[in-house]
Amino acid sequence: MEVARRGMAAYGKLFNKKAGLVSRAWYPDLANYRRDGYDFDARYEDGLASYKDKCIMDVLLRDGPTLTKDLKKAAGFGLHTQEIDGHDVTAIYNAIQKAKETKGVPSCIVLNTSKGKGATFAEPKHDHSSQPKEEQWLEAIAASEKELEAARNA
Repeated sequence: MEVARRGMAAYGKLFNKKAGLVSRAWYPDLANYRRDGYDFDARYEDGLASYKDKCIMDVLLRDGPTLTKDLKKAAGFGLHTQEIDGHDVTAIYNAIQKAKETKGVPSCIVLNTSKGKGATFAEPKHDHSSQPKEEQWLEAIAASEKELEAARNA
């Protein structure tokens, strides 16, 4: 499989679900033959290629030859995956909207966060496990609601 790793050939279940190698020169012809002459974008737009196929194709076009295990990971294992700053309310709101718009595939939003971030009573002291006083809760809730409203109006 060294030939596939070096990008000299494509390897996969290309021949009636049987594994094989195809040279880079012949691969576009084989792909078009298997797609009944359609290019990939036309197949996708006509509903003849799945969203999962589209994710895989996007990764291949972006990254070039890719090992299967890396391809599956990069394509999101069939999930619509978004990785965002979990402290950016606008990014969270936009990611949720995008997830709602994405049809035919489960969505996953990965929020990168720091414990206590944004809680005025916890962040400066890294005291995220403390029990805040009622005034501190009200202050934190008001700050969060203000950020959410700003994100909605953005």
